[in-house]
Amino acid sequence: NTFVNFYPEVGVPSLLDYRVRKMQEDGYGLLWIYGMSSTPCCYDLKLGQFIDFTGCGEFNQPYSGVMRISNGDIWMWDNGNGCRRIRYKDGKYTSDTFREEDGSASSSLALKVLEDRFGQVWILTTKGVERVIGNTACNVLNISSPIGVLCDRHTFILSRDGYLYEVGPNASLKKVTELPGRPTVTGTMFLQNDLYIFTSEGGYVYHSATGELQRADEWKDVYDGEVQQDNRGNYWIYNNTGLVYYVNALTRAVKEFRFLPKEKMRFVDFERYRFVHDSRDIIWISTYGNGLFAYNVQTDELQQFTASMHGFSYLPSNYLLDVMEDRSGGIWVSSEFSGASRLTVLNEGATYVYPEGRSDVDHRSNLVRMLARMDDGHIYAGTRSGGVYVYDKDMRLLESHNFHTNIYAAIKDSDGRLWLGSRGEGLRIDNVWY
Repeated sequence: NTFVNFYPEVGVPSLLDYRVRKMQEDGYGLLWIYGMSSTPCCYDLKLGQFIDFTGCGEFNQPYSGVMRISNGDIWMWDNGNGCRRIRYKDGKYTSDTFREEDGSASSSLALKVLEDRFGQVWILTTKGVERVIGNTACNVLNISSPIGVLCDRHTFILSRDGYLYEVGPNASLKKVTELPGRPTVTGTMFLQNDLYIFTSEGGYVYHSATGELQRADEWKDVYDGEVQQDNRGNYWIYNNTGLVYYVNALTRAVKEFRFLPKEKMRFVDFERYRFVHDSRDIIWISTYGNGLFAYNVQTDELQQFTASMHGFSYLPSNYLLDVMEDRSGGIWVSSEFSGASRLTVLNEGATYVYPEGRSDVDHRSNLVRMLARMDDGHIYAGTRSGGVYVYDKDMRLLESHNFHTNIYAAIKDSDGRLWLGSRGEGLRIDNVWY
């Protein structure tokens, strides 16, 4: 595995914070990196350098989120600094801001930018919902801290206290239901025609086909459930217990994981999981305090990587803040106080070979002291117990030999004779010892 590290620089576009908490590639070759200060920086993967994405030198302003909409525009937002729309044309970046102080928006307390299925852009603020028209945003609905929910045929806007609205044609908003008792909404999940709403009082399900609201059943009636949707559109639900539910959005199949043991949950104020489903069908899960996990969907195997494994380091820290895959298949990991690192996966489809047999997997006889590859592609492996095993290129065993000493070297000369160098027993050429 190889790593390339980036560090902050002064006066030029660069990594702005050692404490990298989030990274995402937007599909157009731009890698967005966020530090703990909520000030993003942008790395152009094609140019191999950090860039001024604003086009006007304002690249060091705080923005907590970024997204690219269907027409190619990039939107950024912040709860205090409003929104910025970024456009790229003729090789140059330009940008417009939407803030209360310059009159282009009703509020600068932006929580999220939402594009509905009709292409309309909405800004969700702590004060309500704003509709973007040209270079201005106008308030159209006063509700508390709205949440946007997108799916194939519906766009919902949900207030934190349980009022649900659906977006219709011509930017219309229609209230469709409200939750009983006005609990605090903590997360949402949409499966086919059902909208699951997790709250401080448990889970509810809104059936969009019939307009009915019901209490959720089984594990979905979870209290304070937080939800993340990975890059494949599947859901991850957790609620500060260390348990995480993985839900396939198409099949509704559910798998339960525990990425943080109970004893570590006492020292974690809130869970900072990140999930990415890579091109190898492996799901990478970063945790805050327990390293990195890799779940192989095909084999149903889970592997953990920590900062110190078998005497050397896979990761700079166990306190990870984000994980992502770039277009070349590299896995990027960010950690607290340790910057960002790029992990290259080299052992895809690895085959484990135990020359002395799996029954001796924990015995020193399986210690391999010599590996040599001949011109014909055959591989010679020498073990501590004096065995020499010959494999073809597909790691099929061709032959084996046992000696009274360790074989430390093997090579064939131009005449095809096999030379073996031993520990204390001299040199063996073909079948003759010298």
